[in-house]
Amino acid sequence: MLDKGAKTLILTTLAAGGVSFTVSALVIVGVCHVIHRSEAVPSLIEFYTSESCINCPVAENMLDKVLDHDSVPGVKPVFLEFHVEYGNKPGRKDPYASLHNLIRQGDYALSSGKESVYTPQIIVDGSSLPMGSGPDAVLEAMKRAVDRPKLPIHVQLEQPQENQVTAHLKVADVVPPDAEIWLATVEDGVPNRALKFDKRGPETHRGVVRNLQMVKLTQVHDHERLGSITIPLKPAWNRENLRLVVFAQETAPGPILALGQCDRIP
Repeated sequence: MLDKGAKTLILTTLAAGGVSFTVSALVIVGVCHVIHRSEAVPSLIEFYTSESCINCPVAENMLDKVLDHDSVPGVKPVFLEFHVEYGNKPGRKDPYASLHNLIRQGDYALSSGKESVYTPQIIVDGSSLPMGSGPDAVLEAMKRAVDRPKLPIHVQLEQPQENQVTAHLKVADVVPPDAEIWLATVEDGVPNRALKFDKRGPETHRGVVRNLQMVKLTQVHDHERLGSITIPLKPAWNRENLRLVVFAQETAPGPILALGQCDRIP
């Protein structure tokens, strides 16, 4: 199991005035209110994949079609693509794979009493779909999000250095105190390096998780809890294609309680 707390950098910031954050001697670069709108309830889709996986291109194409259309009225899909490294083969190493992605997938397996992981795997709002699920199963899982509205999260960004941003989060205290708050740095339009081996996949990947960090909420203020975290921005990442996804999740991991995204990093 991942010692998640050990991987989190906490920067505590006091809140003033109940709504806005006051940060002295630093430049605020953007405010992103990560909340659900009444006409569109967000639904988190996690896709565990590998560029060396034989069946993953078909599953990725299927998910692209689901995401490219307004498939479920009233639901806004938020997509995260986790590349895992256990699918690597000689001469075919997935450049986007991470051990931390495997650990997260492993936590899902353990929480459901399973001892193995596989690709492709699709998880919607914290619940794994059966192996080999098609678009109908994904759409049915997304429809259930309408009956499970997510709680609001607010995010304010600042840039203390060129190669990083700091996110200040504000979450309503109705989110259980033992819930995990995650912030994913996500890149769209990432080149599909596997095309030279398998032509079935898309030209680019969407929603590739470049970094996943747990945010510790450290204060209570006016029925809200606050937390801050520094996000590294590596030169190899295309900043214009980066976005942030923030979500609260029951431990185990379990259901998604709050969800939203900043469409860009200023």
